[in-house]
Amino acid sequence: MTDGWRKVFEAFPDRLMVGTDTFAPERWYYVKSHADYSRKWLSTLPRELAERIAYRNAEDMLARVEKAGKRK
Repeated sequence: MTDGWRKVFEAFPDRLMVGTDTFAPERWYYVKSHADYSRKWLSTLPRELAERIAYRNAEDMLARVEKAGKRK
């Protein structure tokens, strides 16, 4: 990971998340290698920051979407 990316992650810890796109069946072949790659660079970050980017930000976003849907 570059210092530039690390600075972005540290500056905006609640705005980023890891994702992958399997828009076609043949892309499933790459899911494991993409996950391994993401786990490697996430392991270089402080645990709390890595968890936010890895899954907590996504959980928070989905909770907000669910809450908004219940208000309708």
